[in-house]
Amino acid sequence: MSSRRTRGTRAEVVSAVFISAGRHHPQFMRPFEINSTDESIEDMLDNLGNLKFETDSLGGWSAGLIGASAQVSEDDEALIPFGWDAERLRFFIHAQIPDRMGTNDTQDFYITGFTENDTTYELEGGDIQMEDDTRMFINSITRIRRTSGADLKDLLGGSSDDRLSIETNSHCLIAYTDNDQHGRNHNDVRSLRPYDIASRLDNDDEEYQMDSRSDFSTGLTKSSQRDNTSAGSYLGRTIEALYESNRESITSQSWRSTSNKNPYVNAQRMLREGDQNRCKIMRMLRSETSFLRNGYITYEEACNVFDGLDNEAYTSVMVEEEVTRSRGHGRTSDMSGEGLGGSDMETVASYQALNSISGIMMESCIIQAHFLASTNRRGKIQFSFQRDTAPVFFIRDMTEEQQEENIFLLERRLRQFVFDPLEFKVGEFEMDANMDAMGDSQFFLSIQGDKEAEFWGATFADGSTSSQLTTRRGAQSELASDSKRLVDSLITR
Repeated sequence: MSSRRTRGTRAEVVSAVFISAGRHHPQFMRPFEINSTDESIEDMLDNLGNLKFETDSLGGWSAGLIGASAQVSEDDEALIPFGWDAERLRFFIHAQIPDRMGTNDTQDFYITGFTENDTTYELEGGDIQMEDDTRMFINSITRIRRTSGADLKDLLGGSSDDRLSIETNSHCLIAYTDNDQHGRNHNDVRSLRPYDIASRLDNDDEEYQMDSRSDFSTGLTKSSQRDNTSAGSYLGRTIEALYESNRESITSQSWRSTSNKNPYVNAQRMLREGDQNRCKIMRMLRSETSFLRNGYITYEEACNVFDGLDNEAYTSVMVEEEVTRSRGHGRTSDMSGEGLGGSDMETVASYQALNSISGIMMESCIIQAHFLASTNRRGKIQFSFQRDTAPVFFIRDMTEEQQEENIFLLERRLRQFVFDPLEFKVGEFEMDANMDAMGDSQFFLSIQGDKEAEFWGATFADGSTSSQLTTRRGAQSELASDSKRLVDSLITR
């Protein structure tokens, strides 16, 4: 083991855990597809009425406009080191950096991800020992600004509770290709973020030429807002930005700007992802590690950035048996349930729900939740948390009021972006979701009274299975073209 560096700014680990992850059937990328037929556009305009097109105005009917691809092939399989059936560790790190000099304010970072395999570790003199070159893949980074309640009380009076605000909730899209048997390399994987769609519309290349700004030739990870995982939210952000930046300079006959005020440049500014210059952790990862280039950090690099990561006083390791007995760390898959590579309604709907729910949970600061949802005879959607299983928050010192606000946000967004679109698409359904946003998620779905199907999602690595990733050459151009057609119809209505 090499010695750790101590120079420079480091993030202080508040707590961290490495946990055994489950073994899974192959996982897949199902890129978003937009339906821009005359019929779907007419339905969209009828549902909007006089309302402005924006994310909050979208209902279940948005499922008629966008969804994950129903068809997959072996080229759509998402890749992970040593395969999805390998044993590995997943991790959760809570680190803290002072925010402003002279105050008690901090920036808190909650980082999830996974190791390349079930790496050997041992406890030695209070320290956790892993091989320095063990690769750690980051799946999400949540940045919380914590304003000292004591400082606020001195200044304004009132409660002494800390004020928490989410500054960043980023998904790390990963283009891992090292173990591909089909000759795939990182240049073959493209991102389909809303920003990439605006970039494609600003590109003069021929019809199916992909924009090099969305490939992974300069780095094997890209940042994407967590709410982009929900199809309705993805559609809302994309179309709203394109519409706002085009409405004064575009007509249905002439959609490209001929002046320096290119509307698609403006849309790119509105949709730009991440805040690498403002986010201290991202600046540290960029300067101290190979994260942006390689898509992972080594354990040695992680220990140089996160002070205390190798100290048993802050970090623990849980093997599978301990996970099964623990409260708040979910369950582990062991290749059970159906695979997520089918084209039937249950599989496609479950894939989309698993990806959407994990993103919504992270936005609500909830790491684990078990809930039921179903349509009743009157067509109303019933929702409840499983008895005696309250949601688990990854911010441990949230007040009861803050927890209630986030549970309300969770339910509202689940209804808008999961339940209502699912009912629009399939009609009657029953869902039993035991979700762990940093681990393995078990999902049961029954459609129209049929026998329920069981699926497991590797949500600890859903940055590799996102609908914003694809190897399909025409996917980006098709999304851009269909988005443009929706925008044109909104401008000319």
